[in-house]
Amino acid sequence: MDMLKNNTRPTTEQLRELHPEARRLWSQRHLLVICDHVLIRVTDSLTQLVMPHYLRHRIFQHVHAGPMAAHLAAERTLQQIKQNYYWPSMAHDIKVK
Repeated sequence: MDMLKNNTRPTTEQLRELHPEARRLWSQRHLLVICDHVLIRVTDSLTQLVMPHYLRHRIFQHVHAGPMAAHLAAERTLQQIKQNYYWPSMAHDIKVK
């Protein structure tokens, strides 16, 4: 987020040092917006909150097993989560859970 806020480009070496998820987000920087200190991904059809690692399991639990959920299959759970949220490894993470 700091690089986006400051509109700075990392060097190749700095990119190599980033976590793979951060590199993937950086490659999508044209889709990212910071609004009120929150990172948002905007595509032609979706506006998604970019979820930090520590909140991902809560989102999964809410959609998959929350009071309004129906213990959806992995693909259906992924589609539900993608409507509002994003993180680079979400498809893998949801299929593993």
